[in-house]
Amino acid sequence: MVSDEEIKKCVKDVYDAIAEGFQHLRSRPWSVVSKLHGCRHVVDAGCGVGTQLIPLLKQGAYGVCLDVSNSMLIKAKERLGKAGLVNYVDLIQGDTEYLPFRDSSIECLLSIATIHHLPSKSRINALREIERVLKVGGRALITVWSLYQPKFLVKLLINMLKYLIRLTPSPKDFLVPWRHRGKTYLRYYHLFTKGELRKLITKSTNLKIIDYGIFNLRKTIYHQNYYALVSKELT
Repeated sequence: MVSDEEIKKCVKDVYDAIAEGFQHLRSRPWSVVSKLHGCRHVVDAGCGVGTQLIPLLKQGAYGVCLDVSNSMLIKAKERLGKAGLVNYVDLIQGDTEYLPFRDSSIECLLSIATIHHLPSKSRINALREIERVLKVGGRALITVWSLYQPKFLVKLLINMLKYLIRLTPSPKDFLVPWRHRGKTYLRYYHLFTKGELRKLITKSTNLKIIDYGIFNLRKTIYHQNYYALVSKELT
């Protein structure tokens, strides 16, 4: 079995390697980000190339781009610079499992397509870190990929067989390929069933789920992403 630290290192190394090509995929913000409309300060934890922060920065927010991949942060700086927004954001290399912020210091936080790259215990730790750094009344938007997509069905059947003979800890753990400059890179994903993100949040934290649902980038009959909008309540 591959260790959690090996999985995390592999994810970092892959995104360092593919940042040049990845910037062309994530060229437009997702509309689901509008659920954090009105925030004055926003941390994008797992920011990638910085695209998701752009609409919030344009609305007057100040942002922090945090990513484990330094190559992604370089591309984020370039993108935000071209948008005339780089002076309204700080860029920090950091781990979403160990957020470099004080307790109860963050008003709003984005975690877009990030925690599904973390192994099991790290996903729980990342959610607890979100809870720790949010102010009371603060909000976070979390999205993950759905398991229920046609491109994953064959691999899911193979994973089920591996799971039954104990070759994998979960049938929902995938290595998703990315082609870049003639080379194939494998990215670790834990793909989520419909209620799984809700269950993980409620069992791991005291965060209140104020909105939960399906988010698709295009019209489909299957689910592409799940999102949870959460807030930190006074306990």
